[in-house]
Amino acid sequence: MTDIRNIVTDRKIVALLALIIVIPILYISIPMANTSLNKDIVVNMNHDTYTPSDNIEFTIQNNGDDTFSFGRNFEVNYLNENTMNWESVPMTIMVTMDMVILGPDDEVTQSFVPVDHFTNNVIEGKYKIVKSITNDNKDKMVIEKTFMIVNEK
Repeated sequence: MTDIRNIVTDRKIVALLALIIVIPILYISIPMANTSLNKDIVVNMNHDTYTPSDNIEFTIQNNGDDTFSFGRNFEVNYLNENTMNWESVPMTIMVTMDMVILGPDDEVTQSFVPVDHFTNNVIEGKYKIVKSITNDNKDKMVIEKTFMIVNEK
């Protein structure tokens, strides 16, 4: 009976050690694409808080040495405070399908008006602009910027 308990305990220890060793190795070796932001390219906004009728301008600025490319399309997400999940905001906005090439020290500005471009009613709360970009090495990444929408400032 003692031998069986030792075998079970030994197997639990081996399994635990395997988890302790394997999980960090997997975490380090799996690329975390689209989860961390490149510090050389940033999204800037003039304000942190807007009203539904404000023209919300955001500037994508390249502070690094790489060249980045992206389309003019972008996504706006809303933080649902009940679920604490980001939800995509349906929008009716027309953008040209040209490719933007953003070299070192370049910037490009885009804008939208929530009351005009959100398909549904504008809800007060926290939002973020999400934009997919690619660098010279064809590495895809996501840049984002949070902001608030309130009914009155």
